[in-house]
Amino acid sequence: MLSTESFSTAFPFVGSAVSGLSGNERILYQAASLMCDVSTALVEYRRKNKLTQKELAERLNVGQPMISKYESGDYNWTIRSLVEVSSKLGMNLTLSLEEKETPSQLGIQKESPLK
Repeated sequence: MLSTESFSTAFPFVGSAVSGLSGNERILYQAASLMCDVSTALVEYRRKNKLTQKELAERLNVGQPMISKYESGDYNWTIRSLVEVSSKLGMNLTLSLEEKETPSQLGIQKESPLK
């Protein structure tokens, strides 16, 4: 599966557009990207297992309209709901928070202000 993060790396014009976003816009983009990745994973799971939305709904003890929301990205996931769904489907769920590299970690020296 090509994640949205990989997509923006694979297509430079997307990465360029993303880099021009303001702080709030970038946060919204990242949240939408994560929701898109979850939706894509669920659609791929359902298709791989040759399930209809109704059959997947039965496995998850939800209605078919909820599966439609999951797959369309029209559902605001909580960590708990992600854990519940991934557990019921026997899927791995990975969530990571990683520190961004700072200029000093990249070997870039900040210039001293002029005296």
